Amino acid sequence: MVATAKRLELGKIENTVGYVLAYESLLKDEEFVSTCKAGTSDEATVEKRLRMSYEYFKEV
Repeated sequence: MVATAKRLELGKIENTVGYVLAYESLLKDEEFVSTCKAGTSDEATVEKRLRMSYEYFKEV
């Protein structure tokens, strides 16, 4: 996952429980899920999906 790779640029993920919780929350985010269902190759949709996933993982 691109967001995980980007997060790893900051260093090792020590809080694996936090990572799993962030991932589960991301998958429950209806706005995120909608970016995965339609317009998946649309540049604006891809950027939005990546931006959202970065936000979920930046604190773990």
